Amino acid sequence: EEVAQKIVKNSGRGYGAVSLYFQHFFDWKLLSKIAPTAFFPPPKVTSRLLYFKPKAELDSIPDEPEFWKFVEHCFRQPRRTLRNNLQQVHYNTDLLSQELLAKRAQQLQKKDLIELWKVLNPGS
Repeated sequence: EEVAQKIVKNSGRGYGAVSLYFQHFFDWKLLSKIAPTAFFPPPKVTSRLLYFKPKAELDSIPDEPEFWKFVEHCFRQPRRTLRNNLQQVHYNTDLLSQELLAKRAQQLQKKDLIELWKVLNPGS
């Protein structure tokens, strides 16, 4: 259940690079909860069934393999701001507003991260 909730999060605590990745490539539905008694031996947690269907069309992301590395850097230390996470990997953040740099990656949605990527990686 906990992993399923992280996968489907769009922002906030628990939202991360894995959430973003799954949501980019798949349409999903949360299905029924599965009681621990459905397994042997029964786990101490409740499970959740998820349905994933590959998306027919994906959003265009310039230099996509590098974008996913960038996303990993943004979410590497979830309690740190974008400024601190991106400074560690030497992105030129001079073009970004101080307000944006003060946010955490968890506060941004996929479209925001793609726009940020386009600013930081103009050659793509």
